[in-house]
Amino acid sequence: MIIDRVCCMFRTISEFSDSNKMTVNNIAMVMNPSMFRDDNNSVLEFMSMGPARSKLVKTLIENYEEMFLVCISYLFFCFIIASGCTYLVIYNNLVT
Repeated sequence: MIIDRVCCMFRTISEFSDSNKMTVNNIAMVMNPSMFRDDNNSVLEFMSMGPARSKLVKTLIENYEEMFLVCISYLFFCFIIASGCTYLVIYNNLVT
């Protein structure tokens, strides 16, 4: 997923905010216009929704691990279950 990779990048950038000044708030404010578009290109509508969109981007960055890594782990687990015991046996033999 693209949003997963983008949020991972934003999270990594924010971890160096002491040197680059790109806090989660700053990233959310700067990237908000690039990540969202209005259907009718209304500047007034875009400006009125700006704070809510910034908050959404901030939430995605701050909760990156919970939102994306847990989902990926869960999907991998479901894939293993759906693949059957043969995959587990092969994986088990590779690990041991």
